[in-house]
Amino acid sequence: MPSADHTDQNDRLDRIEKKLDMISDVIVSIARAEEKIETLAKYGEAQATQILKIVERLESLERKVTSNEIVVAVVNKLFWIVVTGIVGGVTGMYLMQ
Repeated sequence: MPSADHTDQNDRLDRIEKKLDMISDVIVSIARAEEKIETLAKYGEAQATQILKIVERLESLERKVTSNEIVVAVVNKLFWIVVTGIVGGVTGMYLMQ
C-alpha cells in the first residue's frame, strides 16, 4: 500500500503534467495565431501593392482625360467656326440673289 507521502508526490506530479499539457496547448495556440497574423500581414501587403497600382492607373487616366479635354475643346471650337462659316456663306448667297 502506498504511503501518504508517495500519494502526495503522485498527485503533485499529476498536477505538474496537467500544467505542462496546458502550456503545450497554449504554445500551439500561440503558434497558430502567429501563422494567422503572418498570413494577414502578407494579405495586407498584397492589398497595399494592388492599391498603389490602381492609384498609378488612375493618375495615368486623369492625365489622358486632361489631354483629351483640351483636344475636345479645340475640336468643338473649330466645329462651331465651320458651322458659322457655312451658315454665313449660305445666308450671304441667299441675300445676294
